[in-house]
Amino acid sequence: MKVLIVDDNPHEARLLRQAMETVAMVEFTHIAEGSEAIALLSSMEPSRFDLILLDWKLLGIQGDQLAKVYLSRPDRDPRIPLVFTSSAIPPDIQFQLQQLGCTVLTKPMDLEGYDEMAIRLTAICAEARRLSV
Repeated sequence: MKVLIVDDNPHEARLLRQAMETVAMVEFTHIAEGSEAIALLSSMEPSRFDLILLDWKLLGIQGDQLAKVYLSRPDRDPRIPLVFTSSAIPPDIQFQLQQLGCTVLTKPMDLEGYDEMAIRLTAICAEARRLSV
C-alpha cells in the first residue's frame, strides 16, 4: 500500500507510520509543507497512492484547500480515499469535507489510538479497492 501523509508534525506522522507498518506492508511519502503538497497533489499521476492522509491545520494552508486542489483534478482516481486526520476540524468544515467524499478521523491521543487508526485506514483502503473491482 502506498500512502501519502501531509502533516506538519513529524512526530505524529512517525507514530501513524509505525502503527500502519504493524498492520500492512506500507510505503510512505511524507510532506510537511503546504506548498509542496499543492505541487504534488496537482501534478502527480492519478494512481500514485492508495491512500492520501491530510492534516487539516497546516502551516500556511488548511487541509480543505489541499483537498479542493486534488478533488478538482479531472484525471484523479476516485477510488483513492482522501482522509483527514485532525484534532480540531470545525463541525461545518468537517461536514463540507464529508460532502466531498472525504473521511474525517480524530487524531489519537495515545499509542493505542494510533494502532486503531491504522487498522481503520487499512480497512478504508481495502473497501475502496473492493468497490472498484
